[in-house]
Order: sequence, then structure tokens, then C-alpha cells
Amino acid sequence: MIRDIGRDITSREELVASRQNAHREIQILLRNSQRNVSRDFLEMRHYLERQEGGALWRIRQEQDAAQREMQDSVATVTAEISQLRERKAHLEEKLQYDWLDLLKSEGTVCESGTQHPCPLGDPQHLFDCNRIVETTQVISEMKLSLLAHPLLEEAPCPPPKLMEEEFGVPSEEPAAGQPPMPVSPARAPQNLLQLMEEEFGVPSEEPAAGQPPMPVSPARAPQNLLQLMEEEFGVPSEEPAAGQPPMPVSPARAPQNLLQWARKVWFDPQTVSSRLSLSSNNKTVTVTAANQHYPEGPLRFKVSQVLCAQSFSSGCCYWQVCARQGASWGIGVACAEIERTHRLGRNHLSWCVEWAKGGLSAWHSDQGIGLPGAKPQLVGVFLDCEAKLLSFYSGTGDSQVLLHSYRIRFSSRLFPAVWLFGLSRGTSLTITDPTSREPDG
Repeated sequence: MIRDIGRDITSREELVASRQNAHREIQILLRNSQRNVSRDFLEMRHYLERQEGGALWRIRQEQDAAQREMQDSVATVTAEISQLRERKAHLEEKLQYDWLDLLKSEGTVCESGTQHPCPLGDPQHLFDCNRIVETTQVISEMKLSLLAHPLLEEAPCPPPKLMEEEFGVPSEEPAAGQPPMPVSPARAPQNLLQLMEEEFGVPSEEPAAGQPPMPVSPARAPQNLLQLMEEEFGVPSEEPAAGQPPMPVSPARAPQNLLQWARKVWFDPQTVSSRLSLSSNNKTVTVTAANQHYPEGPLRFKVSQVLCAQSFSSGCCYWQVCARQGASWGIGVACAEIERTHRLGRNHLSWCVEWAKGGLSAWHSDQGIGLPGAKPQLVGVFLDCEAKLLSFYSGTGDSQVLLHSYRIRFSSRLFPAVWLFGLSRGTSLTITDPTSREPDG
């Protein structure tokens, strides 16, 4: 009887822990969704502002051209009027004193046709009305395209008063002739955190100095969502300022359940570069002094890279690469469509951490982020396809430290991949068994 009760208690404790973990995942998902929505709308606002500036500049160009055309035309006609007045005065003077000679001279002039002013013609119009019409039509089409997505209008939204008070969104359109109401964008994120605190119990702020910490669940001490995101996934809690590079992610300890997602992977001989050689079990890739004579194929890299034979598009997976013998390397993932002449992280189809020139960095879309710390001896890669999260860790077992995390976008399968370079022969990377502390041979 006591044993059965003990098992029931254990079972319920596990259920509580499971629900708490699920609740934390929901909190992280909500926070990430809010950040993504805010970022996307910010990018759209910046895009619209740039388009508005470009359209107004285009119209201003035509306005300046019309102004110059008018001024040039008026100056030309004014000069012709002055010439005609001078000629008229000259003729009137001759008519008064020697009208007979005037008649003779004018007859000669009429026959030669050299003294009469040229007839006025239509001025050359430099102003392009079609350009203005095209610009306004494009802007109208852009507006209609934005208004053609009623998804958010049909979905349940907060009442207008709440939208105005919490998010700074005006509840009504401004009256005709009135300027639009100012919107305070700074309030939205903070109030979203406040709403999340009220709805899900997530503290939005740290307690003030000298104040006791807020009570939290005993299963997890730091319940602050921003801190949780940085510790668990390395996701920066704030967006970088405009024009600033992405913020490096602070190192943190790895989740203790990574090994449950361990996958066996090995390198694909069909993709390995001719500057690299593979071990008999396809687990170690080594820089060679001379090119290898591999069969030509569309999958083979022209740079010193290789993909693994396995790929992932759903679920979670984890693998490790021993970099102890690597001089310069990159470890990450790549989509199948990556160009065979592109290095990892130098395009939008790959992500990696890289050790080169004595420093550690993370790369994607040809943008590097400097990372602190010494050269990792072992790099763990965790891929959550459902959450679209890619994380890199350094170390083994309980001593793993998060190097960097990416929120990734992909539409095809992702392959583990490595880049390896070194002038000295024997520089290598080895895929290891995550459950073992020793690399596979």
C-alpha cells in the first residue's frame, strides 16, 4: 500500500514537472512570437518609410524639372519679346523719317526671309506626367495589397480602448483634415510583458534593489522569462539598435536533456571536397596535401566542406563534433540547395560557428558575430525543427556551455555540415558519439 502511494506521488510529481516544462515552453513561444511580430512590423514600417521617401523624391524631381522648364521657356519668350520691341521701335523710327526707304528695305527682307522672327512653336516639354501617374498607381497598389489581408481583422482582437491604452494604437481614425494621432511604440513591449505576467504568471521585471524576490515555482528558481530565454536558448532579450550588429549571446549552461535527442550521423562521401579525405567509417574528415581523385558529381563541394549523409526536417536532434585537431573550421548546418562553391554561413542557406584567425564567431547570410571564449574542443549542435531553433554548445556532459543560438528559417531538409581548412597536413574534425566522452576513431 505505501509503495503504491509512493509510486502515485512520484507519478504526479513527474506530471507536475512535465506541465511546468510545457508551461515554460509556452512562455518562450509567446515571447518569441511577440518579438517576431514586433520585428516584422518594424521592418515593414522602415520599408514603407523608405518607399515613401523614394516616391516623394521622385515627385520632387518632376516638380523641379517642371520648374526649370517653365523658367527656361519664360526666359526664351521674354528675350524674343525684347527683340520684337526693339525691331518695332526701329521700324517706327524709319517710318517717320524715310518711309520710302523702309518700304524698299522691307521688300528685300521679305524676299530674303532673314529678318523676320521665327514663328513660335510648341515648347519641348520636359515634365513627364506618366512618371507621376505610374508612381501614384504603384503606391495605390501597395496600399491595396496591404489592405487585402483581413486575417488580423477577422481574428479576435482586444477592444479598441485596450488597444489604445496598452499598445498606443488609436481606437478611431482621425477626423478629416486632422493629423494622425501619435503612437507611442515604446509602450507595446513592456505592456505585452505585463499582459503575459497577468495571464501566465511570468514576472515582467526584476524586483527593485532591496526588495525580496518574487515567489516562483520550486521546480525552477529563475522564472523571469527574459533570463530563462537567455539561459536555455541564448536568445537575446532585446533587439539591437538600428544600424548596430546583432548582439552576441551570453554563454549559458546547456539543457540537461540534450542526449535524449542524440542522433548518429556520418559524412557523405558524395559531397566531400577533393581537398579533404574521409576515414573508413566516414566519421573523420582530414585536410590533405594533394587533391583526392574523387568521382565528379553535382553534390561535391568545390570548397573544403562536406555534408553528412543524414538530414532533418522535423523533431529535435543533437550531434557532436570533436574539433581538437582542427586549426580553422566551421561547424553547422546547411540546406540541400546550398551552392557547392559557398562556404558555411556565407549565404542564407547555412548557419555555423567558426574558429579562424584565433577567434570564435557565428555566421549566417555572410554576417559574422564575434563570440567570447577560447577554442572549443568539442562542439555540440542542437536542432529543434519545430521551434526552428539552432544552438551551438561547447564542452561535454554537464559542463556544456551555450555558444550561440539562431532562429532559423528553412523550407527543405537540413544537413549537418563542416568546413575545414589548414596548411598543415592532418588537420581534422571528427563526429563523436554524444553518449561517450571519447571521439570515434
